[in-house]
Amino acid sequence: MNKPPRIAITAGEPAGIGLDLCVMLAQHRFDANITIIADQYALLARAAMLNVPLNIQP
Repeated sequence: MNKPPRIAITAGEPAGIGLDLCVMLAQHRFDANITIIADQYALLARAAMLNVPLNIQP
């Protein structure tokens, strides 16, 4: 049995669109182990601003 691929994504510049994309990405299921590298408080703040629920697993 094949293991799912591991993918790491960085949010980039905190003032840019990267946090928005990461928050939206977290709302979907993928056949991969995805790790988002970003400040958790920035992600939570952006999710709140976008009115999107976000569960972070450190």
